Amino acid sequence: MVPRTYRLRPLEDSDRAETESRVERAEARGDVEGAQIFREALQQSEAEQGQARDALVCPVCEISWLTPTSRGTSRPHRRWGQHEPSWDRVRQLRADIQTLQSELGKELEALEEQTTPD
Repeated sequence: MVPRTYRLRPLEDSDRAETESRVERAEARGDVEGAQIFREALQQSEAEQGQARDALVCPVCEISWLTPTSRGTSRPHRRWGQHEPSWDRVRQLRADIQTLQSELGKELEALEEQTTPD
């Protein structure tokens, strides 16, 4: 996982309509608490739109969650078609690789120091 900065997108009318629909469905079920949660989430989203956030993501597919298999290994990367090839992406991947190589070097040095006899 590598750090990435992203911006929260501006809310659209369709987002507000979807939230209102969820509020109405919750109220129809008698779930007043659920309806209030949807309203508060919309208010929070409106207040935070356009703000920058940091997240840890997979360096390949840039998804912030990994789905493990039953053996405990992660599933193959999912490519959602959101990335056109770009030089910015190439530079970012190179920077990530350099950071990981540096960390790998530190770990290997620490292991070698532990295993060398005095």
